Amino acid sequence: MSGGSFNYLYADDLDEVMCHMSTLNDMADALDSSFPGTRAARDTRALIARINEAFTAWESDQMKALRDVWHDVEWWTSMDYSRDKAQAAVDNYRSNHNGLLSWAPLSGNATHDKETA
Repeated sequence: MSGGSFNYLYADDLDEVMCHMSTLNDMADALDSSFPGTRAARDTRALIARINEAFTAWESDQMKALRDVWHDVEWWTSMDYSRDKAQAAVDNYRSNHNGLLSWAPLSGNATHDKETA
């Protein structure tokens, strides 16, 4: 056989990997059993954990509230809502949620809440 045992996981983009988590888990199992304790095995498990955290965070109350903001901004941009309605959603989110999501990594250039009241 010339490959394909893991559905060409190495060639997937992130969207494909997230849709085929069982294949990523199969790869982690193969690394754990054939190459236990290696950095590749540990990093594969760490990646799975981070993806699972993102799935969990997506369902959090804060993320649902942020998606409500996205909804109102999208509808404002599409001219279905007034700017005031979108602004109210942004203001409500700022008033009711402290800072960034705990799971969201900060890049070197990111700043925490530059909004003014």
